[in-house]
Amino acid sequence: RPHDRILSMTVCSRFLVIATCSNVIIRVDMMHPHQQDEIELPKMIEDRIHKIFLDPTGRHLLISMEQSAEVYYLCRNSKKTKTISKLKGNLINAVGWNTQNTNDTLTGPILLGTTKGLIYETELTRGDDSRIFGRTVDRYVSKLFTAGKEKVQPITGIEFDRMPSRPTDCKYYVLVTTPSRLYQFIGTVSTSAEAPIFQQLFQTYLDTPEEFLELPYNFGTSELRIFNNSSKSRGKSFALMAGPGIYYGDINVQGAAGPNSVTVNSKLMPYPF
Repeated sequence: RPHDRILSMTVCSRFLVIATCSNVIIRVDMMHPHQQDEIELPKMIEDRIHKIFLDPTGRHLLISMEQSAEVYYLCRNSKKTKTISKLKGNLINAVGWNTQNTNDTLTGPILLGTTKGLIYETELTRGDDSRIFGRTVDRYVSKLFTAGKEKVQPITGIEFDRMPSRPTDCKYYVLVTTPSRLYQFIGTVSTSAEAPIFQQLFQTYLDTPEEFLELPYNFGTSELRIFNNSSKSRGKSFALMAGPGIYYGDINVQGAAGPNSVTVNSKLMPYPF
């Protein structure tokens, strides 16, 4: 049982992570629930955890701090948090994990969204816990895009995955949400592209008018979730909890929704007021 009030909790794979109000991270392997790790974050006056983000494998954890806008990385096989110094000053509000990654000590390229509408790409590695001044945890940090050019809104969700493509290319879709919008970015990245790999994809959207689905009744936040269907023929589905209700549908990567979208069979389920 946690010694303090629970601030946030997340579960991925068989791993449970709890963040408490006293800035302690509790990790639980649910196959061995009595073996728990408690990691105390660096003490800073009046600082508190904003959000925690756990990758689908349960191996990689990001911790976003509220007042200091620090970002900490914690690898599954480590009890030492590492500061991502290049992101200091950016309040991370959403993380798009690399679902293709199975590495215990490396995240692969991931996307980060901030409260100021910025989208960054980075790749994180565990580094060496035995060295006080080990190598930096981030291989690189690059700003790619700003959502809401005419009116900045916080990024509330990011999800990306690969699409069918030629052997020499990797085609991706990226879903990005703000409290009242759903953006879709689609593009091709060369298999030989150097990091940041998503720069080429977002570059095509920098000088064009923004396209997005507007959802009314902004209540300051939203939640985006992607899940696999039991039927392989349907692929993945999405659900977005936003102001007017739950906007949901399927993800089609075969082009059924046209060249600029992957969402099909979309519907809005209003809240039962």
